[in-house]
Formats: sequence, structure tokens, C-alpha cells
Amino acid sequence: MGALVQGEERSAGRRKRLAVGKASATARTLCQGEQRALASFIAGRLPAGQLHGELCRARELALAKAAAQP
Repeated sequence: MGALVQGEERSAGRRKRLAVGKASATARTLCQGEQRALASFIAGRLPAGQLHGELCRARELALAKAAAQP
């Protein structure tokens, strides 16, 4: 029975590492404005109620810049 519990712990650790790996891949796709908004929120300079609006505004700006480039 000890081996079963130990095996379950190993698989749980593997799932956790996979989940963390997926989260970090998402973080790398944030545009600079989104990163700035999140950093301001984490630092306490941006209220939670304004975070969504700032993230949307930053993404729209990044998409507009990308569309304007030849």
C-alpha cells in the first residue's frame, strides 16, 4: 500500500510541473502593455476593478500596432 501512495505522489508532482509549464508559456505571450498592467496590479498601484480594462486596452493597442506594420 505504501508503493501505491508513493506512486500517486509522483503522478501528482508530475501534473503540477506540467501545469506550471503551461502557465509560464502563457505568460510569455503577453504584450508589453499587458505585462505593465499586471506588474502595476501586483505592486498595488492598479485596483482590481481597473485591471480588466487596462489589459483589454493594452491588447487592442498591440493588435493595432501589429496590423499597421507592413
